[in-house]
Amino acid sequence: MQAHYSTTTRIGDVSASIEKFAEIGVIVDISELDIGTKTGNSGIRKNSVMTDTDARLQAIHYALLFNVFREHKDHITRVTMWGIDDENSWRSYGNPCLFDGDLNPKPAFYAVSYASSYLQGE
Repeated sequence: MQAHYSTTTRIGDVSASIEKFAEIGVIVDISELDIGTKTGNSGIRKNSVMTDTDARLQAIHYALLFNVFREHKDHITRVTMWGIDDENSWRSYGNPCLFDGDLNPKPAFYAVSYASSYLQGE
């Protein structure tokens, strides 16, 4: 499942897709995972300003997704992130990665690393 998502992606839809693949015996790979905070021209190679609200919403979405992935771990063989940092992402306008352009971890990094406990802290 190619996973270029946004903070408007419905997590339940992702879970339902994984379940449908599992029902027919398909092993799922999550590829190219990123979650952008803004929509717009993906050709723009400049980050937009990421507010604290954007960062928090992005982190929550990452945490919710990783909880879904853990829930379906028997049917998922791997999860591959798309890009390392916002500066070098083809979707840089939406700041979609776990690290900012200076390679500092964003709240999303901690949300992925500690998904369940991250959500409990919300």
